[in-house]
Amino acid sequence: MKIKIIYPKWPKLNRQTEFHLPPHGPVCFAAAIPNDIEISFYDENIQPVDFDGKADLAAFSVMLTCQIPRAWELAGRFRKQGIPVIFGGIGTMLHHEETLRYADSVFLGEAEGRFEEVLNDVKNNSLKKIYNYLNDFPDMSLIGPARRSNNWEKELFKALIPLKKKWISHPIKDDDDILDLAAEAGCWYVYQAVFDTSDVIRQRIRRLKERGIGVEGTIILGMDDHDEDYIKRLVDFLLEVELDLAEFTILTPFPHSPIRAALEKQKRILHNDWLRYTGAEVVFKPAKMSAEALQKMFFYAWDEFYRNSSQNLQMAKMFLNVIEKEKADGTYKGTRLRRGGWKAGK
Repeated sequence: MKIKIIYPKWPKLNRQTEFHLPPHGPVCFAAAIPNDIEISFYDENIQPVDFDGKADLAAFSVMLTCQIPRAWELAGRFRKQGIPVIFGGIGTMLHHEETLRYADSVFLGEAEGRFEEVLNDVKNNSLKKIYNYLNDFPDMSLIGPARRSNNWEKELFKALIPLKKKWISHPIKDDDDILDLAAEAGCWYVYQAVFDTSDVIRQRIRRLKERGIGVEGTIILGMDDHDEDYIKRLVDFLLEVELDLAEFTILTPFPHSPIRAALEKQKRILHNDWLRYTGAEVVFKPAKMSAEALQKMFFYAWDEFYRNSSQNLQMAKMFLNVIEKEKADGTYKGTRLRRGGWKAGK
């Protein structure tokens, strides 16, 4: 069986510099599809959708409301070719009644452990109009890592090398060949979750920095194993491994999340003032310290990490490194510093 997964484009914000982050939803959905199914993926923000070639199913992953009209348009082309179309994703959940006019089927909820039913129905030409799992959550053990192909990453990076572009990314697979190619292709900055002080994290940061790739860590404070001493040791660890930038947030039990359900059951939610659910305020009772102590340690983490060099200065240093890379490969066009940030020369 062959499935085409499509992530439709949408209008970008006026006056905003256009950028494209790799979508996480479609690759997580792909991980719920058995490995013997042939998958092709098209992010229309960076490549046209291929309507040539046979497919047994066109699966649309829709995140945003402003994305869905384009998805309907593309779906019509597949249906004219006799290829059945199914929609899923957050945007589909919000617009599923309208979407039924443009699709053969809509899938509501999480795909893990459930999508094989869809595949069997496709094989039997009995696709249902709605697969509704919104109130039926899968076993967490069924959720695997996002389905990504290492041949795909290498091909992408090799194609980027002659373009001499400079780019940033969420985590890149910790593989020597892939990291080497990413650096050669122009990656200069990675946004990396730091969830403990293990050698795994230490080596991960070291291997990126050895290749000239800067690292910004995102760190959540207030987990149940955190106390004041742990947070102090964590900040010391970040300084020791020479993390370039750190972004600290406080664990926040957002509505409908598993952590909120657990904290509600334990009667540890302090209030439901949604304006204060920012990631910068303590809105629950921590396990190993008071709410006041956690709030104090949040400010301590920011102040201590940037004690010798402000966040703005650290970012400026990283920009200067990018300029040096551009000078080395002949793509530097000049920049000038202005209030509020850096402006590229024309």
